[in-house]
Amino acid sequence: MANRFVYAPNFFYLNTCLNIKQVFNFVPVTRHQSTSTPGMPPPGFVGATFIYRIMTSEKILSAAAELFMERGFDAVSVREIAGKAGVNVALINYHFQSKENLFLSVLEDTVSTSRMKLNNLNNADIPSKEKLLQVIDMYTEKIFTNCRGYHFIQRELADTQRPELVDGITKIINKNSAELRRLLEDGQKNKEFRKEADVDMVNATLFGVMYQATHAVLKKRWIRPGEDDMAFKERTRKYLIDLLIGYLIK
Repeated sequence: MANRFVYAPNFFYLNTCLNIKQVFNFVPVTRHQSTSTPGMPPPGFVGATFIYRIMTSEKILSAAAELFMERGFDAVSVREIAGKAGVNVALINYHFQSKENLFLSVLEDTVSTSRMKLNNLNNADIPSKEKLLQVIDMYTEKIFTNCRGYHFIQRELADTQRPELVDGITKIINKNSAELRRLLEDGQKNKEFRKEADVDMVNATLFGVMYQATHAVLKKRWIRPGEDDMAFKERTRKYLIDLLIGYLIK
């Protein structure tokens, strides 16, 4: 059965990449009847509706991300998200159609930056070893800095009660995995990495170690006495470099 969830795109980059005044031509006009609906543009501006819709969408995404990461999908209601975002429930339905779509939009927002960086690395004219080193650095920094976001994804993937939602999560995550696979396979094609190396297990090893090293309980088994978080992060990074580069190149 086709996945009925279609997550909404994130257009917030327009706010920083474009000159909003030039694009939308914000021009004051005669004040007219005001609106009390949260998330709608203030009176007195022409052409502001579109950008306010983007801003409203971002407010909803930000509130939903915080609540979902803290408590999980099931424990958070649309009404709670609306309250935290300062909008009414109807606006969430307007922008995202459902709680499931909102969740998938939060997930896409969480992983899309990493996917873009992977894609840029794949298109860069540098050795495959250097690309992989940058991948390890990127994920070490990202996951150690925002381990809550990483474990939020793993937690929801483990829930088998919502197969359609898990399928939507998997499709989004697989886009990132495909970029990493491409990087590794390109290294095999140009003979920097061993042809017989198992690129799927390299992927699994990278994120498996990250899971263990950043889990609130599990990481206590691996931190050495007197070792602070910064030193443990660096030890994890060096271990992954030695392990993965050693496996792929020897």
